[in-house]
Parts: sequence; structure tokens; C-alpha cells
Amino acid sequence: MSRYHFECFAEQTNDEIPTELVLRLPPNYTIRYFYMRLLVTVEQPLSSPDGPLVILGHQFELLAPHDQAIGVSGLSWNAIIQFFTQNGIPNHVVNEATLRITTCVSQMLQNPNNAGRMLLPMLVLISCRASVLVQRFLATVVVETEGICCICSGRMEVGSPASRLPCNHCYHDGCIREWLNSNPSCPFCGFQLV
Repeated sequence: MSRYHFECFAEQTNDEIPTELVLRLPPNYTIRYFYMRLLVTVEQPLSSPDGPLVILGHQFELLAPHDQAIGVSGLSWNAIIQFFTQNGIPNHVVNEATLRITTCVSQMLQNPNNAGRMLLPMLVLISCRASVLVQRFLATVVVETEGICCICSGRMEVGSPASRLPCNHCYHDGCIREWLNSNPSCPFCGFQLV
């Protein structure tokens, strides 16, 4: 169960490519390279759920040679995945990031404005926000009447713990916490939490 809400995107930019990276290219190179600037930002409350936010950031830059079969070279993929995992990004978000990078590479190669360009800059951003929805809107309760959790379709037995939203709908704690990480509303009635 994640305490964070993740957003990920990859897009072509007009960033200037650092000279020290360009100097690493082989002389008279004939394959395309992607200058990738990878950013991971983590936004979380400093002390309490209602407290001020602190934003931590990590950056990694690389020149990734184009590979016809997999978009960029295998060594580049290894470096990208290692950067994300070393910064605590879960596998499902790393998978989404690689899909977005692959899509962006394909779009950049098909863009007629990039014809003849051998160096193509792109930005890949993964933004992580602490999920304060969970802390602010869930109340821990004891089930008084047997029911069904509409997220997992499992039984909610009398006397078992549950979590209640402000609209008074109750769910298994793990189910609703996972739901709220990507959907800021009640799954039964649609009550909006933000």
C-alpha cells in the first residue's frame, strides 16, 4: 500500500545540452542520441499532515543512443531504471515511466521537425506527493452491521475494523487507502474529497 500519489510524464524539450555531455559523443557519430534529464521530486508534509510541505528533488542526466528495437540502448535503460529504483520509486511507477519514455522517443523520431537532428532533448519527471487525503478524511470505525466492501467485494464482519469517509460509507482500511491514492472520491457515491 503506497503512501504516495505518483505522476509521471516524458516530453521533448528545447533544453540546451550541456557541453560536457556533447564532448563525450564519438567524433562524427552517425546514430541519434537522446539527451535525457530525469527528475524525481518528492513532496511531503514537514511535520504533520497539515504542516508545511518540503520538496526533495533528485536529477540524473544521460545521453542515450537510439536503438531501433527498444528505443534507447540497453545500457541506458539499465541506468534509467537504476536511478529510479535507487530513489525509492516503486516498480509499477518505473514501468509506467519506461512506457512513457518509449512513447516519447517514438513521437520524437516521427516528428518532422526533428528530421536531421542527431541530438534530441527530453525531460522525464516523476512527481511523488504524500497522500494526505488518507490522513485527513478517513475515520477508523468498528463495523456495526455486516456489509460488503464495494472495492474488493469482500465481507465486512461485525466487530472488525473499517475506515469511514465523510459521506459515511465504510470500506476495508487497505482497500480505501489504495483507492484514494489514485481516486480522490468515494467509490460508492462519488463524494469528492478535494
